[in-house]
Amino acid sequence: YAQAMASMTSDYDQRQALAALLKTGAVAVDSDALVAMIAHIKSSYDKRMVVMEAIQTGPSAAAAKKGLLTASAGIQSDYDRGQVLTAFAQKFGVEPDVREPFFAAVRSMGSDYERRRILTEIATSWTVAGGVLRSALDSTSAMSSDYERAETLLALLRGHTLTPASRQAFVAAADRIKSSHDQDRVLAALVRSEQR
Repeated sequence: YAQAMASMTSDYDQRQALAALLKTGAVAVDSDALVAMIAHIKSSYDKRMVVMEAIQTGPSAAAAKKGLLTASAGIQSDYDRGQVLTAFAQKFGVEPDVREPFFAAVRSMGSDYERRRILTEIATSWTVAGGVLRSALDSTSAMSSDYERAETLLALLRGHTLTPASRQAFVAAADRIKSSHDQDRVLAALVRSEQR
């Protein structure tokens, strides 16, 4: 099947073939083959549609989930990658065993807005392990937009109780905010959360 995919020149045709294959469940076992087939597709949109279809089939094995995240990292459009990562987080959450590939895909995005959408989804939808929260805070710290960084930090603060280690990462991310207005509102929210 992979050889037949390689001979197809249209991304649309490749997407349709992979979607049909995913519906049969044939590639659920071999995530490496799925990643290789998705890599042949050039269009971010078509890659997104295939990965979204794969997410909907709901692989349960960690290796299959990592494969989907590897395929997601190959999507060039931040919007399309953001859609995939948000759908992944909604379906599976971010478990410790997929934390690294998930946040690698987030960190390599250029759009702070898309990063915030993904990280806000994590903040509002899931209880996360400490390492996952730390990775979310590290990804937030890497943002260049003060507004997006502040909004993400506020969402993470509303959604999770900070441990001493995550508090340190939170403050480090807040320290990188250059806007005094945005920094003041983030630090004020931190103080309020600690007084509860």
